Order: sequence, then C-alpha cells, then structure tokens
Amino acid sequence: HTDRGYQRVKRQRRHQCVICLERDSELKLDCGHDELCIQCTDRLPRDQDGKVTCPLCRRTSAIRREAPAAGGAAAGGGSGGAAADEEVPADEEAAARAQLQRLQKEAADIAAETADVHAIVRGFEKKREDDAAALEQQRQAVEAARAAAYHHEKAAEAAEILESKRSSRGKKLAFAGLPHTDHIKGIFSEDVVCIATDGNATITIYEHAAWAWTPGLPTALHNKLTGRQKTLPRPTIVALGSESRYYIAFADGQAVWHGPGEMASVLLDVALTSLHGGVRSVAFGEGFDTFFLVFNDGWWHAPGMPAGLGRLMESRKCRPDLKCVSLGPNGEWFLEAQNGRSWWGGVPEDFADFIANVKDRITFIDFGARESYLIRYN
Repeated sequence: HTDRGYQRVKRQRRHQCVICLERDSELKLDCGHDELCIQCTDRLPRDQDGKVTCPLCRRTSAIRREAPAAGGAAAGGGSGGAAADEEVPADEEAAARAQLQRLQKEAADIAAETADVHAIVRGFEKKREDDAAALEQQRQAVEAARAAAYHHEKAAEAAEILESKRSSRGKKLAFAGLPHTDHIKGIFSEDVVCIATDGNATITIYEHAAWAWTPGLPTALHNKLTGRQKTLPRPTIVALGSESRYYIAFADGQAVWHGPGEMASVLLDVALTSLHGGVRSVAFGEGFDTFFLVFNDGWWHAPGMPAGLGRLMESRKCRPDLKCVSLGPNGEWFLEAQNGRSWWGGVPEDFADFIANVKDRITFIDFGARESYLIRYN
C-alpha cells in the first residue's frame, strides 16, 4: 500500500527467452528465473532427477510451467497471492547482466571482426599506395633518364661545336725565327682563340677570358692589359705590327689601337653604324699606313696590299667572302676565305720546306720581323 491508499499492481509483461531471444518465455525454474521457452529448455542437459542447470544463475532447478496471472492477483486470491507474484528485482538484474554480457561479447566479436576487415582494407590501401609510389618512382626515374640524356646530348653538341671551332682555328702551332720559344710553347694550347706576333712579342687570348704574352709587347698595349681586372670584358681579337702598331677588341664591342689615321676613321665608322657586323680580323703591312681589315660579313677594306695578294683578289673578283687576312713587314701575306680555302705568298725561301708536311692543314699564318712567322694547323 501507499500513502495515497491504493495497492501497487504488478505490471504484466512477457520476457523473451534468454537463449534464443526470439520466443516468449513459457517456463519457470525453481530458482525463480522464468526467461526460458519450452523449445530451448528441452535442449538443456538434465541430471538423473530431470533437473536442469539455470543458464542465468547456474543453479540446478526443477522445471515448472508458468501460468501468467490475469489482473493484479493469482487465482488463489487475496493480497498474499499478489505479493507472491510480485517481480523480483534480483531476477531482473541477473537477466540484465546476462543480456549485457551477451551484448558485450557480441560487441567484442564485432570489434575483432571490424579490426580484421579494417586490416584487410588497409592492406588493399597500402598496396594501392605502394603501387602508386612505385609508379611515381618509375616516372621520376624515366624523367631523370630523359634529363640526363638531354644534358648528355647538349653536352655532346657543345663539345662537338667547340671541337669544330678549335679545328677551324688550328689546334697545333709551329713557328720559326721568333724569340722566347719555350715561352711561346708554354702559352699556346688548343683553347687559344687568337694569336698574334710582330716578331718580337707574341700574345694569346683564350676561350676562358684570359690572355698571356711574351716579353717585347708594345708599351701602350702592355699598359692596357697589365693589371686588367678579370671582371672586365675579355679581349676577343688582337693584332700586332711593326712600328708598335696594334689592335685589340673586347667582348663589349670596344676596341683600342695604334695605327694609321685611315684605319681609325674606318673603325670609328664601323663602330658607330654597326656596318658589316663588326671587325673580324686586322692586319698591319710593310709601311705604317698599310693595313687590311676583314669584317664579319666577309667584306674588307685595304688601302694597299702586297702585289701577290692584289693579284689573288683580282682573280677572285674581290669577292666579299673573306674570313681572315694577315700581313707581314716584308710583303708576306695570308688569306683564308669563308669556304675554308687559304692562300699565302711573299714568304721566306725556307717556308715551303718548313710547311711541307702540314701545308694542306694550315688554318692561319702570322708574320713578324726578321722573316719570322708562326703557323696554326691541325
């Protein structure tokens, strides 16, 4: 009873069988648990007295069929009967704990299975990542190989171009009548882009923006080059002649010279107007006013020249296809055309014997005082 004066009536509800979790409970054990259906109870092991072990409390109990009451009391009537059929909290807690244990086990099984499946999925993902990484590594290797091949090809092209330039200039040197022979041998190499002599001094300019000379260089030129900073534009063309004449040009297009006034006038016009694409070679002849300029487009300017060279120019109809001309103080001369053919004349008597073995491979000749000369060849 309660302080409100009414009797608490048991709430009727049907339990599910704790074994199959499908059918309603129909039997009750002596231990008090009633969450069993007939089918599942019949499958429980029995002792010799026909009793079963309760799946909830593990007690050996006899089986009796449950007869659910209708209304608030059993058929025996009275408040005593109602009290006898009241729900037992302990039994419900045990059933709840059993259900909790089952769910926890199911959750653990699901978690384990989930972990296994996740490992399988991760294995597929890892394989896909590894395949992608291997493919990327292969792609990078192919790109690296292509880049290496490209650089190798470019390096080979550059080396071929450089070799062609060096062969065009002449990779070997021979000379006669020049002083400081050991010094000349020491400053010449196949990377010399320009070499000149006046019979007293010899000067060389290299591919790597350096230069060297032997003693006897004209004072003005010597002062110009001595102490010149390597960061300044490098020399590109040099020529020497008798009477301290010289010409030297630099990579920025500037040039310095000592020579006849007509040569200065022509050089200034070329510099101011970019006429003929600039100067390619300069040569000084017998007299102070004798010179020969060759321009980059093959045209040339010469106020006078040795007779033999004049006849050659006439026979070639003064074609503007020159590559280089050099002159000497005693009427010597050398001419190379853009097609690679070359001619020379006015040379000393022993010159033919000196060049007998290389005459078909000569690329440049320069002449100096006292019938001296130097020859570049391959």
